[in-house]
Amino acid sequence: MPVGVLDVGSNTTRLLVARVERGSIVVVDKDKVRLPLGEEIERFGGVSALHVASAAKAVHKLANRARLHSVQSLDVFLTAPGRQSSNAAELVAALTTAAGVPVRVLSTAEEGRLAYGGAVATAPIDLPERIAVCDVGGASTEVAVGSPLGRPEWLESVDLGSVRLTTRVGSLAEARAETAAASATAGWLTRADSTS
Repeated sequence: MPVGVLDVGSNTTRLLVARVERGSIVVVDKDKVRLPLGEEIERFGGVSALHVASAAKAVHKLANRARLHSVQSLDVFLTAPGRQSSNAAELVAALTTAAGVPVRVLSTAEEGRLAYGGAVATAPIDLPERIAVCDVGGASTEVAVGSPLGRPEWLESVDLGSVRLTTRVGSLAEARAETAAASATAGWLTRADSTS
């Protein structure tokens, strides 16, 4: 029986319905809806009532689509908008009602571990003994380093993603400077090197 996952992010809400066959993930259905939640949070601190309603409508539609496949379970995750929005509780409540199941806000560590596990599970090549996975989202970026046979040994997150960056800066030079500052603050390069 397949399972369904809805990932509500800063820029896109994604549905994946899949099952496992002989150790491999088989995609049954997938879809996505673009929602500018991260852009609103960057500009105004929270998500407007209009976009809370739009997100709820998208989640309701995608949750119903997952149920058409008789999913064994449906998990709905909210990433950076659930951590960064001033009205995150309102957003979570609206999405929970729309999905018909509890919506869980992922911590940065959970988001990074899931991105790492997903990258390992779906890699189309044989992986080396040590890998790094960088998950650039709309409002946050997670970097994880470790062996593909286990959980990451090192994981770090910073509240900077593609949507926040393009909303905040006006030039490529500013984007580079902002990214470099965020990387230095997180200590990515020195910490990642120390785990080698």
